[in-house]
Amino acid sequence: MPRYEKDSKITLLGEQRLVNDVLKVLTKYPATKVVEFFKDLNLNFPRQLRIQTLKAIFRDEVFATRQERHNLADEMNYRLSWFNQFTEVQLVNLFKFYKQPELEQEFLDLLWLNILENITDRNINENSLLQIIKDAEEHTKNTPNTKEDIISYNKTLDLLFYDEKDHIDGLIQEQIRPVLYRSSTITEIRELGKKYGVNVPSRLKKSELIEIICQELKERNEYTEEIEADLNKMNIILIQRYAKNNDIKASTELKKEEVIEYILSNATETKEAYFVPSPTVYSVEEIEEPEMVEEVIEEPVVEEEPIVEEEPIVEEEPIVEEELVVEEEPVVEEKTIVVTEKQVSRKAFDITSVERTDLNIVEYHGQKAKEFAPITEYSDELEENKVTTKALDQKEETISKPKKNIFLRILFVLLTLVFFIAIVIILYALFTPNGVPSVDKHLGFLKTIIDFFRNLFH
Repeated sequence: MPRYEKDSKITLLGEQRLVNDVLKVLTKYPATKVVEFFKDLNLNFPRQLRIQTLKAIFRDEVFATRQERHNLADEMNYRLSWFNQFTEVQLVNLFKFYKQPELEQEFLDLLWLNILENITDRNINENSLLQIIKDAEEHTKNTPNTKEDIISYNKTLDLLFYDEKDHIDGLIQEQIRPVLYRSSTITEIRELGKKYGVNVPSRLKKSELIEIICQELKERNEYTEEIEADLNKMNIILIQRYAKNNDIKASTELKKEEVIEYILSNATETKEAYFVPSPTVYSVEEIEEPEMVEEVIEEPVVEEEPIVEEEPIVEEEPIVEEELVVEEEPVVEEKTIVVTEKQVSRKAFDITSVERTDLNIVEYHGQKAKEFAPITEYSDELEENKVTTKALDQKEETISKPKKNIFLRILFVLLTLVFFIAIVIILYALFTPNGVPSVDKHLGFLKTIIDFFRNLFH
């Protein structure tokens, strides 16, 4: 199959046209005229052509939505988890959620590219294809600003697409039951029924309700003609009460699963192959975890998928590895081995000169001549060494001071004692007519001193 691109060319009757110019007019051509054109040619297309186009357009949007609502208990997020199995009706209705004109135009372009490829493979008459292009060009000239609602456009084109055998809206019965039950609404399911000519009633008739009850009784081997006759005599309320008392799920109000079965049993596409499903199909216990978006993205049909697959590679860029090396730099033992960009920028600095300066500062005694010391990144360490040296000198002086103080105190006491004795002798000599007593008369001398002080105080 040839693959058309917007910048490629298409040749019709020897005339070359740019594909992008053809798309600009075909995508604006009314859907009703498109249907008329292909019906006249008795030409239609497989439904999968449009389904795959829709999935390709919405895939990235669905992925982004699921990522945003990943941690939310959101009904739409759960429904989108079934995106990979969506029916055509569900896919078209996504335009109601993603209201983006650019997305709609992208869909129209891709849809017509796929239609042109399909036509080329089927060898359609070039005159016919050239005719619709010219008609579209004429329409665009007359009404350049007209644009159809994208959902109405797709509904009009429904007549051009057909299902494979035993399929309905792109899925077989076994697939469509769980998909619709878990990811669609009753309103949307009824809409699907109308698409295939089945108008699901809002309420069951009395005869339809009795038929459901009798069918259940037959499966239990409890059915008798007498019971059916009694049911026909009852009114709707009594029939519903009978069903409830006998644990039969039957009501005039159709539930979601009953709407699905009504469509499958009446639609032309599935009526012949219809079968009653297993009771577990609609049971709560059988509900599985919804599919992850990653599984949806890996579908081989989509060619734009590599954008999502490349996301994890971002974490392994070489830049991150370089940052890790820089973080390990502070290891002190490896200073002489590790070479980083910071060390290269300080290449002119000599570490050995700083070490020699440290030793000189510690060992030097006396006053050192003033000079401009080189400023280095180790200046803080030098200041610390100076403070440490000064503290040591002060400690030595403090230790030597107590020894000097003790000697001076003893000397002071002795001098004071001698001085006091000298004063006493001088005073005695002044007040004694005989002068200083001799050594031989020291006892009398002492007695005289005592008498002197006694007379002084008396």
